Amino acid sequence: MGKYFYPIVGGLLLIASLFSLYYGIKAYQLGDLPENVEGYAHQSYHFLLVSQEIENPYWAKVYAGAKEAADRENIYIEYKGPVQTDIEEHLRILERGIAERVDGIITQGLNAEAFTPVINKAVEAGIPVITIDTDAPHSKRIAYVGTYNYRAGRQAGQEMIRLTGGTGKVGIVTGSLEATNMIERVQGFKDALAASPNLHIVAVESSNISRIYASEKTDQILRDHPDITALYGTSALDGPGMAEVVKRRGLSGKITILSFDDLEETLAYIKEGVITATVAQNPIRMGSESILLMKKLLEGKAIPTLNLTDTLILRKENLTEDRTTQSMENKSR
Repeated sequence: MGKYFYPIVGGLLLIASLFSLYYGIKAYQLGDLPENVEGYAHQSYHFLLVSQEIENPYWAKVYAGAKEAADRENIYIEYKGPVQTDIEEHLRILERGIAERVDGIITQGLNAEAFTPVINKAVEAGIPVITIDTDAPHSKRIAYVGTYNYRAGRQAGQEMIRLTGGTGKVGIVTGSLEATNMIERVQGFKDALAASPNLHIVAVESSNISRIYASEKTDQILRDHPDITALYGTSALDGPGMAEVVKRRGLSGKITILSFDDLEETLAYIKEGVITATVAQNPIRMGSESILLMKKLLEGKAIPTLNLTDTLILRKENLTEDRTTQSMENKSR
């Protein structure tokens, strides 16, 4: 017995170490498993929703809509995203979802060049992808759910013309200079302003989807262009960031602020008269619709390619308007 005892024990320890190493690597590759594994086992599908920023209040609304629909349909929804905007981390989360072989992926197509190959990889692996909030139309994604961002930008531009009478100098604070949805919102705004030659855009700065940076860039714009008469923000945190600076400088009511989204802080600034108006999207509807469409797809049903949620201009006089009736425009192409 003594002759073989140590070799056998050594061999068993080696095997145990190899198994530990293997599953450690797999756990790293696949990321965190669902917290409620027992509950997940009884759910029909496992969807991965990847946001631009996991703690962003706008994305909290998207997730709330997705979670409500998923719970109703007995679907497990895994919500992931970078703490701060980080395209590389976003792509790594998508790669882990592909490796984990989730049943469906719902994600932004933030940057066509970076996201298209990963979206295509998922679809080619048999995992359907629906883009949300920001489309990747040249990828193999199955459908898009969200705002028609160029049209929303034009809508914002037309509202700016109305608010300013078509004259003045405008500074833009945009969430990103690279994200497709932000680019489209700026371009639509510029194209609308082309109809008013006396309304000039004098600065375009990026907030990197950060309230702090939105404030810093607003301060910079006002220092560089003290004759600014209007500000336009294209992401949810830009409005509150701009408003904080304008209020601190004692310029409330003197500078027109047009923002995006209907965060509670944004609505409070509208009531206070600091923000003039905001382009309200429908993130809760985006979240719920993306879940329901993915479920239909996995059940073998045809779904529209474009599922466009409406936007609404909110001002102090219509803040109480019921936005749950905002319509959905469905198109196949």
